[in-house]
Amino acid sequence: MVSGGTVFIVDSDAETRKRTSGVVRSMKLRYESYALAQDFLDKYDPQRSGCAIFEVRLPDISGLQLQEQLAQQTPAVLVIFLASHASVPVVVRAIQQGAVNFLQKPADEQELWDTIQRALQIDRERRAAVAEIENLRGQLALLTEKELDVLMLMAREKGTRSIARELDVSVRTVEFRRCRMLQKLQLTTPVQLLHFAIRATQQYQPDSDAQGNGQGSGKSLLSRNLRRAMASS
Repeated sequence: MVSGGTVFIVDSDAETRKRTSGVVRSMKLRYESYALAQDFLDKYDPQRSGCAIFEVRLPDISGLQLQEQLAQQTPAVLVIFLASHASVPVVVRAIQQGAVNFLQKPADEQELWDTIQRALQIDRERRAAVAEIENLRGQLALLTEKELDVLMLMAREKGTRSIARELDVSVRTVEFRRCRMLQKLQLTTPVQLLHFAIRATQQYQPDSDAQGNGQGSGKSLLSRNLRRAMASS
């Protein structure tokens, strides 16, 4: 059983809305049902968790156009499509745009149930990932550029003396910056700080193409990415 999240149903056919709502109710989930896309858009808040079930041929905005419009928001809602008839290009386009599934009306109730479960699970995972990134950005924003330099080198498995030599500072300075980071990040041990450094640099690691095209060393790109993350929070 899946708990949490709202299922947004947008379908011009009253009987389909009734059948779909019945499946959602049997899952003990919240739902909202609309006959028109614009009615849904007028009330939709992307910060609400859940998924959407769209008819492909809506009278005011097509289901695909609605999906495209919602894809511009963050986080983008996960869409399940229902259709009486649909061409292969339409199905392919929907899947390419991130549709969880494309079901033919009348949808098999078990398949619809399973698809809703999958969509809600993906939505939870996406939102958790976004929250973690935002939290990471907030933590990086607490650090100075000099502290970020130390953090970056820690993630590259550099010891205190190696970091001091690379940054052309004293060992004591490196230790002071590391101590300050522990305080700012509310961590208690150097091991925790190392784990944080690895997590941060993995999130903002420059891609291999950029390194291979002469756009700068991995070190400089990584440092720039970390600072960009700090500035964007």
